[in-house]
Amino acid sequence: DPNRSNNDQKIKNLFESVPDDVRVHRGFNNAVFQNDGFSTVLDCIISTRIGGNCSNNSTIAKRDNSNILATDLPSENYQLYTTGHSLGAADSMLLGAALHLAFPIELIQSINFGCPKVG
Repeated sequence: DPNRSNNDQKIKNLFESVPDDVRVHRGFNNAVFQNDGFSTVLDCIISTRIGGNCSNNSTIAKRDNSNILATDLPSENYQLYTTGHSLGAADSMLLGAALHLAFPIELIQSINFGCPKVG
């Protein structure tokens, strides 16, 4: 699927600024970034910011997806929250960090309970 490989490359580009010595547990990393979970969250945020909604990706289909960081997004900052318990807390923490790389102007907060060591 060409769209999936394009999305995978755009997501990989987000992490170029992360130092090489940063390590994350493979299971937690897979839980967030495999099976299009992270790209679905990104698409939902982008769709919402340009007037769509998460259940209808037709808005996303109409825009140029060449840049996942979407410079055409409204300038109003959003507050994004991630939350979880145990495995969900680890996933929430990774998601929050990745969302910060994708949307550096947004206020992103992770509220977690019983979070294991992620890296």
